[in-house]
Amino acid sequence: MSNILFRTDGSNEIGTGHIMRCCTLASALKKMGHNIFFITKNHSSILIKKIEDQGFTVIIADYNLSLEEDISFTCKIINNYSINAVITDCYRIDYNYQLQLKKTGKLIVVIDDMIYSDRFYCDILINQNLGFSKSDYTEKLVNKPLMLIGPQYALLRDEFKNLKSLKNLEKSTSENIMITMGGSDPDNQTLKALKALNRINNALTINVISGSCCQHVDEIKAFALNSKHIVNVHVDTSEMASLMLKADLSINAGSSTCWELACMGIPGIILVIADNQKRIACALSDYGSHINLGWFENITETDIAQAITFIIKDNNFINMKMQAYKLVDGMGTERVAGIILKYLEETLRTY
Repeated sequence: MSNILFRTDGSNEIGTGHIMRCCTLASALKKMGHNIFFITKNHSSILIKKIEDQGFTVIIADYNLSLEEDISFTCKIINNYSINAVITDCYRIDYNYQLQLKKTGKLIVVIDDMIYSDRFYCDILINQNLGFSKSDYTEKLVNKPLMLIGPQYALLRDEFKNLKSLKNLEKSTSENIMITMGGSDPDNQTLKALKALNRINNALTINVISGSCCQHVDEIKAFALNSKHIVNVHVDTSEMASLMLKADLSINAGSSTCWELACMGIPGIILVIADNQKRIACALSDYGSHINLGWFENITETDIAQAITFIIKDNNFINMKMQAYKLVDGMGTERVAGIILKYLEETLRTY
């Protein structure tokens, strides 16, 4: 049994994705018998509670810590809690931070999604996103880490793997639409999508996925009540995969949700709402499973309505569904956890 520490942050501004995918990986490692600890800044009590509710020990770092203080705090926790491996998912963890972590002699794993640092110094480097390759990192590696690049390493919860089936592709209807813009959706792109769908005459059933971190939930619910379509608003749902099974199409941000949707064979359109989503959106568009509408500020309700109409027309979405389904097999979390534990065993033997 090993002690594994995650260092990650989340907030309305940062988003919830970093914390959620760390929780997914942490759950897999915990099931394998290991002790899990999180260091996170006190940006959001809601997100902290989400981590605690999964049975993980949370150590709060003050959000006013300077970078050097942050490093010192984390290294102190590594020593005090006899940590064996550190997994980071935070743009704050730059090269110098990684260097100080490496000096502890522990296994260091970095989760990246946009080549956020000018240099990387770790034992394992993970980027689950389509559109990236090992060669993208060649000039930024200080050492030679094991590189896990691509959607085969997508960190998805077991529910997606368990419900993935070719039967998902048998539906030829296009009347059920999911809207999911992330747990916080600070710019309320969900409401824009709902207004866009009101321009479509086809009778639709819409499932909106939101989170308690979203400040616009009440406004979204109010609009849903008066929509011409059937609109269900789900806040902090624990049935994400089941809801995706009902969906024919999606309107979503270019976040990690793309891999959940792909696993279930759900195509759709992407609104890019953060810089780290730009490359993902372009790659998925080129691959043929989604239509990338680009940066959210430049997208109108008309753009969204026209894109949905295009997908529905002549059953364009059927080919897109197959492309999505082939992209992610749902086994990524299991793969990544197994590799980390293998490397951890080797590290423990060395030290």
